[in-house]
Amino acid sequence: MTQAGAHAALAQFIAAQIKVGRRHLLIITGKGKANRGVLRTNFVSWLETLPDAAHIVGIHQAAIQHGGGGAFYVILKKRRLEIKGPKSGQ
Repeated sequence: MTQAGAHAALAQFIAAQIKVGRRHLLIITGKGKANRGVLRTNFVSWLETLPDAAHIVGIHQAAIQHGGGGAFYVILKKRRLEIKGPKSGQ
């Protein structure tokens, strides 16, 4: 995947996960050659520039069993629940 394609896919994925109310994501970037992969290197800065960046509350390197240095956990804010009360006048 190209950098532009990966960036667009990341933005689309994050937006979709926010919409359905997910809070914990595992995103695999891969390590790249000599642990210097372009996607891995740019990942955090890309997240910071997304339109939905305000919904991200944490980014952590994944545990070994989930990809280690080639994957990240992304933690999203809780979605606010809409409380619908009785309509006035009824």
